[in-house]
Amino acid sequence: MRSVIVHLIETTEAEVSAFLETQYPTQAGPPWVALSNNDPCLYFNFYTYLLEEAGPDKLSELERRLGLMPSIRAQSDKV
Repeated sequence: MRSVIVHLIETTEAEVSAFLETQYPTQAGPPWVALSNNDPCLYFNFYTYLLEEAGPDKLSELERRLGLMPSIRAQSDKV
């Protein structure tokens, strides 16, 4: 499985959830599951481990590059 984490600024988990609910209206989410030929191929969820997994140097670099700390992190896992 491969994962991609997207750092989002100036948004909320509720706003991202609302968007994903419009894209996947039959799913309660999280996670939301994208299908290909009726088989799961992508899982969308929220990544909540940044503060525990990244050290202070990585967090400082992320904040420097984005201009502020991300509001939330979204994760996509490819099966």
